[in-house]
Amino acid sequence: MDGLLLSGGDDIEPSFFGESPHQKMGTIEPGRDLYEMKLIEYALEAGKPILGICRGAQILNVQQGGTMYQDIYSQHGDSTMKHNQDAAKDYLSHKVNIIEGTKLHGILGETEIRTNSFHHQANKYPAESLQVSAMTEDSIVEAVESTEHDFVIGIQWHPEGTYLVDEASKKIFRAFIKAAAQLQR
Repeated sequence: MDGLLLSGGDDIEPSFFGESPHQKMGTIEPGRDLYEMKLIEYALEAGKPILGICRGAQILNVQQGGTMYQDIYSQHGDSTMKHNQDAAKDYLSHKVNIIEGTKLHGILGETEIRTNSFHHQANKYPAESLQVSAMTEDSIVEAVESTEHDFVIGIQWHPEGTYLVDEASKKIFRAFIKAAAQLQR
């Protein structure tokens, strides 16, 4: 394995971040959660690059000891904007602010991008080994990255859906592939 790509999917079992199920929690797959957490552990120990997409960013944070909103609309507040778009996957529905000095900023070379959005859960508090690298204007965490590893990034949006129309999406995948290829040398 040259790198680990964690894809989107169902909600995460809340007991893994110390909570009981919220009434707005969706379908869960505890077996997948456990499997992916073991894969993350292996990849981190082996120094492999990790890219987490949507649920992948969330399970990365949970595996490292972070917490989540089980439902941003009922737990984050009334000012939460729409994060589950009613548009095609390649539509860039909202702005994301990239924090300067982060690895994600280095990859994108921008402090603001537009992304698609298909989630009702999000990372709440990042694990100690992760830092927030992007947020929306309503303060939802949109990206986290490792403070201890070369390439461990979790993003809340779906660049695989916008890859053909969005340069930022291409940059993210190119950086992940480059990080994985460097381990082969």
